[in-house]
Amino acid sequence: MPTNAEYLARVTLFSELATHRLEALGAACQRRQVDPGTTILREGEVGNALYIVVGGLVRIERNSDRGDTHVLAIRESGQAIGEMALIENRPRSANAIAQTTTRLLELSRESFRAQLMTDPEICFALLQSLAGRLRESGQLIVDRRSKRVEARLAEFLKLRADAGGRIAVPMNQSELADVVGCTREALNRAIRLLTDQKVIEKIGPTEFQWLQM
Repeated sequence: MPTNAEYLARVTLFSELATHRLEALGAACQRRQVDPGTTILREGEVGNALYIVVGGLVRIERNSDRGDTHVLAIRESGQAIGEMALIENRPRSANAIAQTTTRLLELSRESFRAQLMTDPEICFALLQSLAGRLRESGQLIVDRRSKRVEARLAEFLKLRADAGGRIAVPMNQSELADVVGCTREALNRAIRLLTDQKVIEKIGPTEFQWLQM
């Protein structure tokens, strides 16, 4: 099994750090495993730790003023959640819920700041990651305004195809529609269109075969 430092090296947030810095941060991390459905971060609660997914899937969702729940993203192995808690003492902006049995590294704000006091270079890694998230959010807004639903769905599915083109999306159709940024009806139209164009073959409600290998 990889060490904590090796897990950290796979995460964009820390990938540019020297080995000794990764080892120092890794020593400050705690390992956790949670069951499907476990709430890792709760919207509105003050955060005090960063979590890195090292196995499994985590669903990021937000509650609307009307009480609706919208899925914003799926975080997978090698991705971080809750970065802002390392630098500010404010409420979480979304829920993070384990979609599957999930293994995590937990780095508390206290431990991170202790490392930062001895090695300020670590701060630049965090700033780069946050800048990347801002670009990602900006691009998502542009894509949702400019790209058709079927194009956004095709991009999402292609990224999740295994070596044989099989795609098992770990969410129901309503959640998939939220991630793609459309209604469930528009999602079904897009699935039919991509199926007619021989881009995908639908195997189940959220299981597909990518045909353009």
